[in-house]
Amino acid sequence: MKLFKDLRLLGSRAEAARQPKPLLDTPDSERPEETAFGLKVLVPGEAPSVEIDKTERRPIIFLAHSLGGIVVKSALIHSNSAGVSHNEHLKAIKLSTYGVIFFGTPHQGTESASWGKVLVNIASIFRHTNTAILEHLEKDSAWLEIQLEQYKSISSEVFTIFCFESYPTPLPVGTSMMIVSKASAVVPGMRDAESVEIRKDHINLVKFRHSSDDDFQTVAGHLSLMCEGAQTKVAQNWENWEEIKAVNAEAWPDKFEIPLRIGYDRNPNFTGRTKDLDHIHRFLCDIREKKKPSVPFVLYGTGGIGKTQLVRYFIFTHVDEFSSIIWIDARDLQNVCNSFVGLMQGLLDCYAGKSRITPPPYHRIAQYLGISGLVDEDGHIVADSANLDRITSACLRWLEREGNTRYLLIFDNVDDLSSFRISDFFPKRASGCIIVTSRRPECSRLGEGWKVEIMKVEESIDLLSKSYGRTIKENDGGTVSLHFLHLSTAY
Repeated sequence: MKLFKDLRLLGSRAEAARQPKPLLDTPDSERPEETAFGLKVLVPGEAPSVEIDKTERRPIIFLAHSLGGIVVKSALIHSNSAGVSHNEHLKAIKLSTYGVIFFGTPHQGTESASWGKVLVNIASIFRHTNTAILEHLEKDSAWLEIQLEQYKSISSEVFTIFCFESYPTPLPVGTSMMIVSKASAVVPGMRDAESVEIRKDHINLVKFRHSSDDDFQTVAGHLSLMCEGAQTKVAQNWENWEEIKAVNAEAWPDKFEIPLRIGYDRNPNFTGRTKDLDHIHRFLCDIREKKKPSVPFVLYGTGGIGKTQLVRYFIFTHVDEFSSIIWIDARDLQNVCNSFVGLMQGLLDCYAGKSRITPPPYHRIAQYLGISGLVDEDGHIVADSANLDRITSACLRWLEREGNTRYLLIFDNVDDLSSFRISDFFPKRASGCIIVTSRRPECSRLGEGWKVEIMKVEESIDLLSKSYGRTIKENDGGTVSLHFLHLSTAY
């Protein structure tokens, strides 16, 4: 093992599944207390605990003999299931494992239903092997099948070599038997895997008399090739894991705060509408303070009367009161969907901007937002027609998340009441504030209605004066003829 001093070569043999009995005539170097979780450390002088001596990031190659391979697979499967907030200390095993060499491990059971009994007869060879595990080794064992499928799911991340025996193993009764056939020891079709024949019987698969042994040279040659790629691959595993931890730890704003993205500037000529602005503010404050149920506030009135300008001015006046302000162009269904795509892009950019990782982990952020596969490497959302519903649904789920209670969602120009239902785009768990603008009085049934009246004479004159940069007198006929409509007087 000194040939591979830069790696951790961990071994697991059939005795890893042994019963809790003292080992007979076992050398001091192989006593059970020096075996950790059934995985024996084979590197001379290295302690079995990778945590104590800070070697957890050194690459691991497992050498697993017979039933020990089942233990190794279980360890890797269990380690793979660990996460940032669930048994994270166990993740190191999987992250640091570059490869596994199985020696005669019965991955797919055996040929004979009585094989378990045969193993019991020769179990003394493996020194008090636990017979409980042997119950799973009959042909097509459901337990082995499940474990094999679980290992297959991570096998692309672990280089695997299946070694199988060439000769039958002598039995105490004077006969011999092929303990684990090639069909059982080699799993066909597994990615990044090779099969290797060892010209020995089952017991001697991992016993080599000298370094010039042909089988030793075969195994050592494969280990050398594995060593060449181990350092880089394991370092990449840990780098990816640190990225995942960083994303989970800091990329998600706890207060759901995203920058204001409206697409227009504040109107310096806005005039009047004090009563409307005060009522909007009181209504939304009552919702935030739970004095009113969270229902949309519907502003309706004649086209051009200034509903959109009123809401825009309100936004700039009270922007600090909301964690996010979202503007939805609701003229038609296509514009609604496009607006939600813009919202999702804003969320993606916001979370990416808060990440300390360069470049930002866009794909992981997309997974968190529920749009996996819809973001390219540059952080742009792929928003074709087939993806619009999925993106819109993901936006609504984000608005419905626990703790997201300070948003302001505006649906502007809800005038088409026949082609689609705007209420389908309201969060089902309404905990923030919603404003709707419409020319249609019947939109009031969506929530609480508020009619926006035409401007007062003095307000209209004041607006015209600001717009044209000169004083407009009250008897100006143009003001009267335009009926004091905000859109008309402002432009």
